Amino acid sequence: MTRNLRLSLALLAVALFLTACPSNPASNVAITAASADAVAYSADGGDWQVPDNPDEFTIAARSSYQVAVRCGDSTNIYAFAVSDATAVDFSCEPEKITYTVTYDATQVTGADHVMLFAQQTSALGSGNTGQIAVTSGVAGTQDLVLVVYDGTGAAIAARMETLDVSDGGSYSITVESGDTGHLRGGGSVSDFSSQVPAGWTSSSGFVVAMTPLGTQVILDFILSSGGSYTSFDFAKHDAVMVSVKDQSPNPSKTLAQLLTSHAPAASFEVQLPEVFDATVSHEALPEFSNLNRASSDLVGYHLQIEWGTQTISALVSKAFLGSSASYRIPDLTGVSGFSGAKPASGETVKATAETLESNADWKDVLKKPLHGMPLDLPDLNVKIAGDIEEYVAP
Repeated sequence: MTRNLRLSLALLAVALFLTACPSNPASNVAITAASADAVAYSADGGDWQVPDNPDEFTIAARSSYQVAVRCGDSTNIYAFAVSDATAVDFSCEPEKITYTVTYDATQVTGADHVMLFAQQTSALGSGNTGQIAVTSGVAGTQDLVLVVYDGTGAAIAARMETLDVSDGGSYSITVESGDTGHLRGGGSVSDFSSQVPAGWTSSSGFVVAMTPLGTQVILDFILSSGGSYTSFDFAKHDAVMVSVKDQSPNPSKTLAQLLTSHAPAASFEVQLPEVFDATVSHEALPEFSNLNRASSDLVGYHLQIEWGTQTISALVSKAFLGSSASYRIPDLTGVSGFSGAKPASGETVKATAETLESNADWKDVLKKPLHGMPLDLPDLNVKIAGDIEEYVAP
């Protein structure tokens, strides 16, 4: 065999090896999508496919993936890079259940009424003793918190019970006189009125305590002037969400911030983001552009269209977009389970584009179903700037 022939064969072998072993091999992305009415996915910009088992499945993707999950009238699309997360939970909210809680707060001096807080719900109880019927609860082990208020509406006691709740169950909570000691004062939210743009007259906010198992207990409502609040010693941490809105009818702007603490009764310093100007094509399934927010804390965008009773919401990461500054809501109407996921001609469409700036890691945020904000994560800082407009679908 000649030297040239040996060299040619060696080069051929190297080429075959490189072809068989690509420099960017696919990664397995583990998806959970329980309780969904329909699920589909796309890997690396490919065709949409329906998994054999929609509750749990794996996507082989080299760079990016999208998952569409239909929960009733809401279609949620998650567009991420493999580098963002490879184990995610996109499950729909669990089925609602009903149960009753009998309460007794007669040991608390000045008790006038109570509020029960449970997973994803709350309910009022009149008087210092009685029974509360919970009609939109969820099953499972969770923290039930009964807060006792005086006649002025101030919290004077609270008790937390960790119970395994089931549909049709009956439970009881007795608040003892010593439960007045669970209150922790000293919490505060800074005055952010100077950050509200001129002409913006709507502002709102609230503070909640997060229990160890994730029950949200509303503590107080906050205006742009900020203020003090009282939490509870059994809380894992507190969270504050503030927002301001431009009163222009169409389009309108919003600015918001979510902050969580490391412990209860924290001091929160509000710092609102800059105003965001998005561009939306006035189509049934629009393209959102100008997605090029210059911020080192930018992690992605929330893009949404609403019409009638239906919603399509897309959570799009910065890494998924790469160098692109636009994203089009995909047409899923030809995919099994997604018929009707598109506004008809003449429908009024409300389009919302929001920037997401955060210190959070997508790997941590997506470990649990993202039903609203991830308030259970401590030391979180999320800034949201929204641009909202309405148009008629062609």
